[in-house]
Amino acid sequence: ADANKTSLALLFVDLDGFKQINESLGHRAGDRILHEMAERLRALAGEHDVVGRLGGDEFLLLLTGRPDEDSAARIAARVLQWLGQPWMLGVREASVTCSVGLAMYPEHGTVGTLISHAEAAMRQSKSTGGASYSFFSASLIQDAREQAELLRDLRVAITNQQLELFY
Repeated sequence: ADANKTSLALLFVDLDGFKQINESLGHRAGDRILHEMAERLRALAGEHDVVGRLGGDEFLLLLTGRPDEDSAARIAARVLQWLGQPWMLGVREASVTCSVGLAMYPEHGTVGTLISHAEAAMRQSKSTGGASYSFFSASLIQDAREQAELLRDLRVAITNQQLELFY
């Protein structure tokens, strides 16, 4: 992208409620859903796009070919639609939704930060109930830092017995 002065879009895709699928239907069913998810993402990807599994139920879809935010949003909407269709597991039907985070290169960060920025956007989608997509914004990182600092401060306060209960 740098050599050709082009843009990229990275979609971070995570299944909503995948743990419940594994627990209720078993890991074999979960593995079949992951396989089908990969196939559906490959079907959505363009000829030069890249699909990869990051781990667990997390996938990345790298859009090449100078995508802009509008075209990336259209692909994200299609991902939500395609992955939200029922999954047939033998005679059972399972429904799973996903949350998608989008980060644009170079607007939303360097190559080294793009995955974490897309993941932050995906967490934003999950926090609003899932089954949606969100674009990265710098405020997502600031919010995460503030939350981490608050948790650290609370742990220190508990350790040092600096909290009092009033009711």
